Amino acid sequence: MFVQEEKIFAGKVLRLHICASDGAEWLEEATEDTSVEKLKERCLKHCAHGSLEDPKSITHHKLIHAASERVLSDARTILEENIQDQDVLLLIKKRAPSPLPKMADVSAEEKKKQDQKAPDKEAILRATANLPSYNMDRAAVQTNMRDAVISLMEMGFDEKEVIDALRVNNNQQNAACEWLLGDRKPSPEELDKGIDPDSPLFQAILDNPVVQLGLTNPKTLLAFEDMLENPLNSTQWMNDPETGPVMLQISRIFQTLNRT
Repeated sequence: MFVQEEKIFAGKVLRLHICASDGAEWLEEATEDTSVEKLKERCLKHCAHGSLEDPKSITHHKLIHAASERVLSDARTILEENIQDQDVLLLIKKRAPSPLPKMADVSAEEKKKQDQKAPDKEAILRATANLPSYNMDRAAVQTNMRDAVISLMEMGFDEKEVIDALRVNNNQQNAACEWLLGDRKPSPEELDKGIDPDSPLFQAILDNPVVQLGLTNPKTLLAFEDMLENPLNSTQWMNDPETGPVMLQISRIFQTLNRT
């Protein structure tokens, strides 16, 4: 009797339970040396009741070992995937990948991010290059400072401590009093250093919505640049009705981050 050679050397035949995503179930017999891709093709033919019209449908599906929840590799055999007799395999259609964004959408999104980004120091310098220098009448400011110095000195602090406290707290008497009674952070020496453009403080200032909106005003840009270079001049800009709200917001961010 003639026996085909492949049947002599064929591996063990396994009976596998196949479950499709549409609820269909059937038994599929396959030898251990059958590749997962071949088994998947047979399963798809069973579902389609005939030959596959679209060859891509094989790559668009996957077999999953139900017990271990493993996705079987097409290039490996049933034996290599350690599939046992009576195991349950799930035939699942792969999820379609998300479509790539169109170049126009990407460009629009990048433009939106750039429009919302706060200007850097170079942009501030370019925008304020032709603006005249700003000089302010300091008579009213000096009067308020003198009254604050006298009031705080009457509480027992010496003149240098009081002046330092007012400098650090933008001439706000109540804040200066809290600074004198607290840990006295930040110190006048730290204030004299200005703001490092690479520091988290500088980034926090530029990320603030109030500051971002305010910096669209050229005068506020000039005030911000002056504050970076000369922190002691921030008081002038805080008392200006046009730049004051933004400068006050920057001052609050500065004090909050330095105290934490």
